Amino acid sequence: MKLDSSTPGLTPNTLPKNGSQFAAQGNNVPSIPLPALNASDISGDNVHLSPASATLLASVSDSSNDIDFDRVADIKSAIANGTLRIDPAKIADGLILTTQELIQYQH
Repeated sequence: MKLDSSTPGLTPNTLPKNGSQFAAQGNNVPSIPLPALNASDISGDNVHLSPASATLLASVSDSSNDIDFDRVADIKSAIANGTLRIDPAKIADGLILTTQELIQYQH
């Protein structure tokens, strides 16, 4: 898929400062005024997480299982040695399965 870079998008530099600019562009986003915070309004920097959010945060921040470094080393070695075997049928089966799942998800 090719992305059209000529379409203007929102970047941190082009984001409007308030919702009224969105509404002016016809996006129907209401402008909600936010109260100003003073230093006396902030009671401290403590954050309390529920047990469920703490568990989720722990599972997301543990990146030790993200990459199987031994498998990566094996693949690199096989490429360097010219012994990497690629099974086109297995790749095709995976693509078909993924496509079927995506079609099912859209319905």
